[in-house]
Amino acid sequence: MKRLVLAALLLATAACQNTHTRQQTALQFMRVGPVPESDVSGKCGLSLKARSRPFPSRDATVFFQETGETGALIALDGASHALLQTRATRDTFDGFPSLQVFEARDMTARLSLRPARSDEEKATGTHIGVLMINKTDGWSTTIPVSGTIACK
Repeated sequence: MKRLVLAALLLATAACQNTHTRQQTALQFMRVGPVPESDVSGKCGLSLKARSRPFPSRDATVFFQETGETGALIALDGASHALLQTRATRDTFDGFPSLQVFEARDMTARLSLRPARSDEEKATGTHIGVLMINKTDGWSTTIPVSGTIACK
């Protein structure tokens, strides 16, 4: 009987921790928002959207880099942030480095891209990557992203 009660208690504890972890993950993604359309309207460049489930809007651009520019835009905590590229690899995909590091006043962002692999990705010109954001206050998140080069 004691073993049964102990097993039930362990299962309940694990379930609570799992729910808490999912809620924290969702809250991390909620800090990242869509780049305002007014900031990218009429511009051509790399537009990336979140590929992960907890993100509130999978259709919204979370990262935008204008073609030929070394800066980029993200939205965090309800505000648009201009990022300045501090490092980039020489190898590029459609004119964009496969790895870029950006900085702003209180954050660092790292974007890693890979070329299209599947037939569908190749046909649509989709770029797949990972966007990692680290704030100086200790908050960080990693967002799987995908997108295309297009004009807004």
